[in-house]
Amino acid sequence: MIKKKQIIISAYTVCPERGSESGLSWNWIIGISKYYYIHLITSTEYKNQLEKGISQNNLNNIKVYFNEIGKKATIMGKNQGDWRFYFYYNRWQKKTFKIAQNICKSNDIILAHQLNMIGFREPGYLWKLKLPTLWGPIGGLDIDPPKLDEISNFKHRLRYKLSKIQLKYFPNILNAFKKFNKILIAASDYNSIIKREISMGPFTVESDTGVLPKSNKKIKKDDKEIFQILWVGKDVYRKRLDLALRSISKLDKSLKIKLVIVGIEKKSSGYKKYEDIINMLNISDKITWKGMVTNSEVNNLMLESDLFLFTSISEAASTVVMEAINNQLPVLCFDLCGMKDIVIQDVGIKITPNETNQSIKDFSNSILHLYNDRDLLNKFSENCITYREQLTYPNKGIRMLKYYEEAINNFQKNKNV
Repeated sequence: MIKKKQIIISAYTVCPERGSESGLSWNWIIGISKYYYIHLITSTEYKNQLEKGISQNNLNNIKVYFNEIGKKATIMGKNQGDWRFYFYYNRWQKKTFKIAQNICKSNDIILAHQLNMIGFREPGYLWKLKLPTLWGPIGGLDIDPPKLDEISNFKHRLRYKLSKIQLKYFPNILNAFKKFNKILIAASDYNSIIKREISMGPFTVESDTGVLPKSNKKIKKDDKEIFQILWVGKDVYRKRLDLALRSISKLDKSLKIKLVIVGIEKKSSGYKKYEDIINMLNISDKITWKGMVTNSEVNNLMLESDLFLFTSISEAASTVVMEAINNQLPVLCFDLCGMKDIVIQDVGIKITPNETNQSIKDFSNSILHLYNDRDLLNKFSENCITYREQLTYPNKGIRMLKYYEEAINNFQKNKNV
């Protein structure tokens, strides 16, 4: 007999053995399952891994309903940027709605939660159910290209323009913003976009990413050692590795600084353009390439490093930034997107987006400031110990209790109008 209150969660991709959205949704669901019996509707993409994870963790309060999308669409979904996927994903969402309706017929469901994919472009149809509903955290709402983005490529600006058109004119997206009883957004910057384009909000900010509880403590390093700066990311324009390289080049060559780059293989097509920049700037002795490494290795590098340099100009809420904080690694980043909300002043420094040369100068000056002020750097690191608790999935699960209650109350208010 089911004792806990029952909810429905729609999450297209869930996997305990993966990162990205698949791993994030798994951790979200684990956090929520402590308080509710979950009817989980998901795809068959990671069926075996999901069933194994549920069994190994004795999660008897999660019942899974597998909704097949097809091999062709699954491949498209893995290939980020393939817009054809949304045609199949919309059909998957329609079938998910029918599955949810059938669940409601034979169970006492108090709420339905549209969890992922987090992109706003396909919100599904759970808002049509005659019960309280919640959507989010949602992402994908590209912010205005910052001032430094004057050399942005065509695809970057086209994506921004298309996002605005979709938000403003696509019926199902507008219905979702109107009909869901509670909406969570992954970054505070999104509120201004939504307000400007469709005059709705503000909505509650809750980052889509999180971390697992950690008890390790970072060992303070001797000031005479190499000052190690860590950069982690993919070879995509928005990560702006070029800004990191140019910022390092502005520093005095005599400083004992090393920039460790993770996530880009030397054999990749994009490596040569960065190699050319490095050679042009004459900083090859300051750079160490690690290529693609395991998550465990990334965490070890974070424990060894002094500063995490994150130069991305477009993120919802980056997992790697949270992992840095979880490993007591102070963060230097732009004051925009999800970083604006995650990186508080106690754990790092945020740079105001400006034209490219000024931003490079600001990054460089901040690196120099922390290089010279190790007391401040250590204080940032120590502050991470307390702050990281707020970013854990168990604490997100606790906050969901409040969000679900708000969705239920909003549903009742609308019902009585």
